[in-house]
Amino acid sequence: MQPPHSKAEARNAALRWNCRRFPTGPFNTFEAIVTHEEVRNILSGFSAAIELDQLRVDALPSWAFHASYDDNLWRGWRRDHIDYLAALLKSVDEISNSVLCRLDEVAMGCDSRTLKALVLNLCGEEAMCGPDNDLKTATAFFSRLISLVGSRKTKRRRDRNRSQPASRWYDVCDPLRISKDPECGYGTPAGFVH
Repeated sequence: MQPPHSKAEARNAALRWNCRRFPTGPFNTFEAIVTHEEVRNILSGFSAAIELDQLRVDALPSWAFHASYDDNLWRGWRRDHIDYLAALLKSVDEISNSVLCRLDEVAMGCDSRTLKALVLNLCGEEAMCGPDNDLKTATAFFSRLISLVGSRKTKRRRDRNRSQPASRWYDVCDPLRISKDPECGYGTPAGFVH
């Protein structure tokens, strides 16, 4: 094993060593925990999906929109989310080991539909608040998410599919669900979008 090249790599290696899971399968394999790099990928992927959604909407013909569609409103809504996610990205390396371990439990124990809805609602609330929001750091954001998932009384299933972790946290197509608003009218794209 080679020594880690950066402080973040060293922290992630220590996390994987200290927070291993109980054996989960017939071959006694262990699941890796959520790392700082995975959190960074989730946040940057969510931001990129929002930007791609804006590009998709920009390419639509004018007749595809409802008469009351307000382009500036929805463009601003997307921009507010992207700005908020960029602010969270700046503090990813400050997330504590304990929050990462609990976040792993959330990722594995919460069904993806619930997780996506909670992430979307929490981001939306914080994007609306602007620079004076309560959840200015990634630690605060994910701690709140953990508490929201923990307060739900729904039956959780253990979903061990981690091959595409981003798809568990946000929708790749129409990530802010703007197309579902009645005033938009353009609908979700058809065909293969992943």
